[in-house]
Amino acid sequence: MLHMRILLFLSVFALLLFHAACGTKAPVKEEISKTETVRWADRLYDVVQVHPRKQRILMDWKNEETENPTAFRDIASYESHLIEKGYTPLMITNAGIFMEDSTPLGLYVEEGKVLRETNRVKEAYGNFYMQPNGVFYLSDKSAEVIPTEAYDPAKHQFDYATQSGPMLVIDGEINSNFRENSENEKLRSGVGVDLSGNVFFVISQGPVNFYEFATLFREKFSCPNALYLDGVISRMYCPSLEREQKGGNFGALIAVVEE
Repeated sequence: MLHMRILLFLSVFALLLFHAACGTKAPVKEEISKTETVRWADRLYDVVQVHPRKQRILMDWKNEETENPTAFRDIASYESHLIEKGYTPLMITNAGIFMEDSTPLGLYVEEGKVLRETNRVKEAYGNFYMQPNGVFYLSDKSAEVIPTEAYDPAKHQFDYATQSGPMLVIDGEINSNFRENSENEKLRSGVGVDLSGNVFFVISQGPVNFYEFATLFREKFSCPNALYLDGVISRMYCPSLEREQKGGNFGALIAVVEE
């Protein structure tokens, strides 16, 4: 009799566990340094996917360890700096639109310090000013992309941030300024963040228009918000993708590193 009761108890317990498991959705897996080349709408893109809780993401503008700090400018100089500091660079790319002297055109935050204030100009020439533009930021091992208008310096404290534009995807919607069949096709780079906090750094292998680029983030990678970083001058160094681009003439740079 005791044996039967034990078997009955175990059966009921197992059944309860089964129903509990069926009623609970499995958490979305966080990808760590996933790199791939994807084809989307007959165009090729190189993608670096990381999670800031698992991999360190840095932004740097100038070499502050020199007597007269100057901008790194190119990827090779920044790579050498990172290696000297004990990092292994997994990916390096340019961090947004800048002026001729390498100064970021909009908000730029590095190690919690605001080095450039928010640019809230809305009517001027260039992609940066196509509205809405936005901010990609890192804070307490999390990342997000937000429209510039949503940034409140009194409330937001960032570890790193870069302002660029235009926003590609805003709250799940493609920027209404984009035309699906636009002939304005150029090499483009951008960044998006999905609902699990995964960050997607993407650069096209050839010319694409804004609309196609935005659909990649929204539909392929399920990013509710994504931001354009830059165009034809964009470069990416990523050995696992066999991208060895180390040149360029940039402002700030973004790196994914192992310590």
